[in-house]
Amino acid sequence: MKTLEALGDVEIIFIDNGSTYPPLLEFLKEEEGKGRKVYREAPIKRTADLYRVINAKVVEWFSTLECEEEPSSIYGVTDPDILLDNPSPRFLETCIHLLETKPKFDAVGPALRIDDLPPSKLREKNFQVA
Repeated sequence: MKTLEALGDVEIIFIDNGSTYPPLLEFLKEEEGKGRKVYREAPIKRTADLYRVINAKVVEWFSTLECEEEPSSIYGVTDPDILLDNPSPRFLETCIHLLETKPKFDAVGPALRIDDLPPSKLREKNFQVA
């Protein structure tokens, strides 16, 4: 959370897909107490359902905003346990620039660090970095 907050003016919302892990539930409760929106959903088993829920909740969130200007259609999605390892102060600016100048891009973002995963967890022939 601290790395996201350090990137600048960001609005953070949470979409919980049926979590049962007590420390995560406590974290989400604390974030709600800080005024952040937490959407609670049933467990999601298929990737297509995850995308559907994320898109629906993002549209719902944008519809609640009272803005003088039209809100951006650009949004970020991450898990709360992902740590951005020393991100550039221009990280979000760079992502937005890529999305605005490369119309074929639907998504941009950092690569996950996988050098600390055991070899049995990696399927190198199926892993690609674009």
